[in-house]
Amino acid sequence: MGLIKASIAQIRHRPSRVLLTGVAITVATLFTSGTVLFTDTLRSQFTSSFTSISEEVDALVTPSNELIEGTEDEYIDSLSVEQLEQLRALPEVTQATPSVTGIASDSDRNNVYVRGAELEGPLGYGELIEGTAPAGPQEVVITPATSEEMSVEVGDSFELAVVGPDPNAQAQQLELTVSGIARTSNTMSPLVITDPDTAVQWQGKLGYDEITLDGPDEAALVTAASEALGADAVVEGGTQLRADQLENSGQGVDQIFMLLSVFLAIALLAAAIIVASTFRILLVRSRQRTALLRCVGAQPGHILRALLVEAALSGLVAGAVGVAGAVGIGYLGTGIASAVSGNDIPLTISPVGLAGCLILAVLVSVFAAAAPSIRGSRISPVAAMNTAVLADTDNKIGKLRKAFAVLCALVAVLLGVGPFLVGGLGDLGILTSAASGCALFAAYLAAGPAMLRAIVRRFEKPAAKMGGIAGRMAVRNTLRSPRRAATTTAVFALGVTLVTAVLVSVANLQAGAENQLDAARPADAQIDTYLGENDAPVLTPELVDSMRNDPAVGEVIGLTQSFIDMNREGDSTNHEIILTGGDLDQLPATKEVATEGSLDNWGPGQLGMAVSTAEDMGISQGDTLTMRGPAGEVSAEVTALYERASTLGSFVMHPDDVALIDPTAQLGSIMANPVAGADPDEFRTAMNELTPLDPRVYMSFPGDEREAYQEMIDILRMVALGLVGITVLVAMVGVATTLSLSVVERTQENGLLRALGLRGSGLRAMLSWEAAILGAYATVLGIVLGTGYAMLITLSTPDLNATPTVPVVQLVFVLVTMMGMALLSSLLPAGKAAKSSPMQALVTD
Repeated sequence: MGLIKASIAQIRHRPSRVLLTGVAITVATLFTSGTVLFTDTLRSQFTSSFTSISEEVDALVTPSNELIEGTEDEYIDSLSVEQLEQLRALPEVTQATPSVTGIASDSDRNNVYVRGAELEGPLGYGELIEGTAPAGPQEVVITPATSEEMSVEVGDSFELAVVGPDPNAQAQQLELTVSGIARTSNTMSPLVITDPDTAVQWQGKLGYDEITLDGPDEAALVTAASEALGADAVVEGGTQLRADQLENSGQGVDQIFMLLSVFLAIALLAAAIIVASTFRILLVRSRQRTALLRCVGAQPGHILRALLVEAALSGLVAGAVGVAGAVGIGYLGTGIASAVSGNDIPLTISPVGLAGCLILAVLVSVFAAAAPSIRGSRISPVAAMNTAVLADTDNKIGKLRKAFAVLCALVAVLLGVGPFLVGGLGDLGILTSAASGCALFAAYLAAGPAMLRAIVRRFEKPAAKMGGIAGRMAVRNTLRSPRRAATTTAVFALGVTLVTAVLVSVANLQAGAENQLDAARPADAQIDTYLGENDAPVLTPELVDSMRNDPAVGEVIGLTQSFIDMNREGDSTNHEIILTGGDLDQLPATKEVATEGSLDNWGPGQLGMAVSTAEDMGISQGDTLTMRGPAGEVSAEVTALYERASTLGSFVMHPDDVALIDPTAQLGSIMANPVAGADPDEFRTAMNELTPLDPRVYMSFPGDEREAYQEMIDILRMVALGLVGITVLVAMVGVATTLSLSVVERTQENGLLRALGLRGSGLRAMLSWEAAILGAYATVLGIVLGTGYAMLITLSTPDLNATPTVPVVQLVFVLVTMMGMALLSSLLPAGKAAKSSPMQALVTD
């Protein structure tokens, strides 16, 4: 107990011990607590705002989607006015409100969500915050996000294209006026709200999508509504629906928490390594004190307990600072989010979760300090009283460490090449690559000092040439404590490896996606329509002809779709398929998608097929397939297989063959290229003017898709870099701590150098060179490992559809940035060393 009190007294006398060992823990705990606060707040927001079934809803009625009796392909997909009145007549029902959801298009061909619902009453869809509810079919209410996105306010008018009451007719063009703005729980945007009956007319539906019910007794209400509507509808209780939605939302939050936990675990590991290294150095400097305690009767167990209490106190203080910092940042972040969104977003604080973060900080500190403490407590009094070595200069690697390093390296190699030897591992290739990286990191921790000595020794001449005496001394100072330097560089290299792996992996995904987009979009413009089997056509042959006649449009191909039966020669099994028909000679770029066989001599009697479909059905190139439609059948040979089915579908035939099978086949898509030398803007304008404005028609330009994908890639890159940045920040703390301890250890040495004439700027330069050497060594190592493992993941996981590429510019930026961060970490230690006077520095500690 006396030793524990002495340790506490020493901490009070020298709080810098807690600071040195606790800074890394503070940073890691800050992010750990922040993650807990973020996920708890996010879960709370899902509970209060992201549940589409409000607390006032006691039951939800939806169509049964069962086959209508006496028909082959008609289903019960809506609720009628008669059913609504039937529900309203039930004594168990206080209120019944119908709703309809659909899609429209604005004048710029952007999709606009349509919601037909009542705004007033207990079951109202939203809360009006400005204006009034729609007074007629020409007025709508919008959400605040829609107002900003479409740049319209209350009283403004805009155009909207809807399907209309007759799905077989052309789309209706409406001019609507914004009567109000309402806040809803729906996150869809842009969104316009009208009354249910108007929405039914706009969407060409036969009835409502759903009906919400309110009543005094939920159970009785569900029973009565189910009995009244029978098998034509499904009635579900509001309580269970809300519970199911919250569970699903909670699963999404849990997945976010699990993803963040992976990066937090890496940051905590880095912090533990730094704490262990720092604690080991402090114990080496405390050998004389330890020897005196042993001489007066202290046993190793007593010393060990005192050291672990010191580590626990350090973790407790550091963890408390980290938790308090996370709470402060959390209040600041939710305040900013509330101001930006206009919604009140309170910070959800879980005392249990934050207490767990604090306990975790203490456990990590104690665990990290355990091994150095055990070793320090076992030093004999005589050995500890030896003042010849007062620094952590152990530069030898024992046989056990060598064997462990070799074993881990072999495991890393086996896990790395495993996916190539076994094959077919799918996403497991990512896990095996990650496991290989962990094994290699363990190998470096074991063999790091030897590796660092062998490499850094070669820095001496270049450093001396560029930095003079400061550069030469920096190299030798680094080599004096290779174990400490290797531990520091291990954490720093871990951060650089993660950053590099993220950048290279994202670059590989981006290159692969661009290649896929080039293959999937062989034309500069593509028009698609989404129709059912019995819907009237929206795209017509006349539209294709008008495009061919336009001076800005060059190659044009129309692709039809037919719902037919197919079987292989010698096999009587019929398969219902969607057959694409098109004359590929009209757009030669469509022939280039073939990966097996050829589409060059395209004509009747030939069939192209997607590789994935062929594999699923066991069909090979050269097989003969028979296609049967309403007008007859045609047999054709599979002359080519292609990878991407998004352009030509699963099956493609010449239009002459399709005409024999299904002469009424409708156009499902049109692809077009500009005429040679045409202005891209003129081509886009021509396509927009020629193509009918209809919510069932979607026109895309590959350039727009590339921009959208680039934006998504940029967001992914920033999020991933933000997550791995935690480890980099912890690594910076490790470099600063190591250099600070070096300054303390070399107090007398620095004083002697000052007495011999070395200026403070020279000491500052020496510390900066040490940081630069450590930074360069760790950064280059991290870039090599990060690039290698990113390539390993890309090559071992074909399902990612990534293309190996090296983002040289980004990696050079990483090199420069990480070197700068290492130098930044040396500012405080170097400044402290430079300010020491020769007389103060020569005083014995």
